[in-house]
Amino acid sequence: LADFAAANAAQLILVASRRTPDGLVENITAALPADMVMLPPPITLEQVAKVKEIGLPQVAVLDSSGKTPVVPPADLEEAGVKLAIFPTAVVMAIIPAVRNLYKAIKEDGHLGGTMDALAPYGDYNDILGLPAVQELEQKYALER
Repeated sequence: LADFAAANAAQLILVASRRTPDGLVENITAALPADMVMLPPPITLEQVAKVKEIGLPQVAVLDSSGKTPVVPPADLEEAGVKLAIFPTAVVMAIIPAVRNLYKAIKEDGHLGGTMDALAPYGDYNDILGLPAVQELEQKYALER
């Protein structure tokens, strides 16, 4: 690991095993050097604080399964977390919205009762980057 990092000038993220109930810190330090330690679920705030002892910044993968701490950012930072990622939160928020939308369409046969829950069409275009595409189309349009 150290030779690879030195040869490639790489920024490495070391992944701690979630199957190591008591030896979490020892197993991480055995594979050093690394720039950060990533803590995948399931993880407790106590485990995060224990990993802080090795002195590397931590990345916490906080999911919506209930197997990761749900605490204020200040508590995570105090425990040594410098970056928290929420990989499942957006998808988990979308699922009930999609269910409600299709339920309404099935019951009503149209979108009428769901319009207040939908984003404005302009937001859709902005997220897709349509204004930038239209600018490029105008800039590079062929004369006819």
